[in-house]
Amino acid sequence: MLEAPVGHLSGGQFQRGLIGFALIGKPNVLLLDEPTASIDEPGEEHIYELIHRLQDQYDLAVIAVTHDLSFVYRYATKTLCLNKQGVCVGAPKESLTPQVLDNLYGASFSYYHHDHGKQITEN
Repeated sequence: MLEAPVGHLSGGQFQRGLIGFALIGKPNVLLLDEPTASIDEPGEEHIYELIHRLQDQYDLAVIAVTHDLSFVYRYATKTLCLNKQGVCVGAPKESLTPQVLDNLYGASFSYYHHDHGKQITEN
């Protein structure tokens, strides 16, 4: 991967390379902005698993901006949801309920709840 031109890397390879580059200085906090943007679903899962593994292995605090509620619900210990009118903070099981998200964003949404193996949809 180090010798491949950047334009020849897949989105997932490029993202993993960026994460590796970010770890060179041995940080204790990793900031991620939409870490799986433009990556296919299987690639997303690999990136999420990598982030989680690095978090455990290097005792990293990970702060991620994401719209992927499945990732947040599966791996986050605390969440912060924002919009211009409101805020919700807490553990994912408290702050990512359909009712809370509907009150905050007022729009339909859907995410996969890994712990219960079911699709959650709110209209």
